[in-house]
Amino acid sequence: MLIFDNMDFAIVGFLPEFANPDDPRSLQEQVNEAYAHGGGWNSFDGFELRCHIASGKFSLVYPGDPPMKERARARFRNQIIVLFDMSWVGIIENMKLIDVARID
Repeated sequence: MLIFDNMDFAIVGFLPEFANPDDPRSLQEQVNEAYAHGGGWNSFDGFELRCHIASGKFSLVYPGDPPMKERARARFRNQIIVLFDMSWVGIIENMKLIDVARID
């Protein structure tokens, strides 16, 4: 189970229950299976990750759209899982965005 810094169900939904750190599969694979009824994990390209030094928070930017703010974050192995506005989920590793999907 993922433990987010903000466990408000309106923000995290069932996502915390979709991940098991003892399962050797990636987060994407686990979410894809657990959320198959909702479309699974579908990677989406074109986003830019911004880190706001003063607050330590991230935002997600897609060309032509306003920035989406960080709403919650959790650790999963060596990755940071960040939930953003509009149900976007980002996976960050070594301060780089490695994958993004919309999980709503």
